[in-house]
Amino acid sequence: MPTSPTSRVAVIGLAVVLLATPVLTAPAAESSADPLAGFEHLIGGTWTSSSSDHTFEWGVGRKYVRANTYFVDESGEPKLVGQGIWYWDPAAEVIKGISLAIDMPFDVMEMRSRFDGERLINELTTIAADGNKGAYVETWDFTGPNAYEWNLHEGDLDAPVMMSDTFTRR
Repeated sequence: MPTSPTSRVAVIGLAVVLLATPVLTAPAAESSADPLAGFEHLIGGTWTSSSSDHTFEWGVGRKYVRANTYFVDESGEPKLVGQGIWYWDPAAEVIKGISLAIDMPFDVMEMRSRFDGERLINELTTIAADGNKGAYVETWDFTGPNAYEWNLHEGDLDAPVMMSDTFTRR
């Protein structure tokens, strides 16, 4: 049955609305024109805790966030022990990341991350040199522009906190 140009436009318009609806109701970090925007306030300075220091910077075109992790060595100097990136995977519609480390119980850490209000949630898979894997979830609860509380859970968020620390920007 032939359709008029007006009815074809109406059908196309309805299809666009229906296809766009899931995007409009997705969480803000995933539907944003800049899905990495939640990392903005981490950029700049050095974030220090009782056990490590971290720095964050934008990658080319703000397509990723690069993080460096330092431990303080015996001489009191920071030693680079890890580097990682977070990036938006448009095919999976999720923030992913990978970190490589030395002097830690793992060599590789894969991340799937999301922002929930003032909280960054990272689902982690660690891979040791012997190939053994571990599953963890870490949360970063932002308590102000220059502080966040870090908690690590084994397995999932319902598991007890196994490690925690406070990071402040200096």
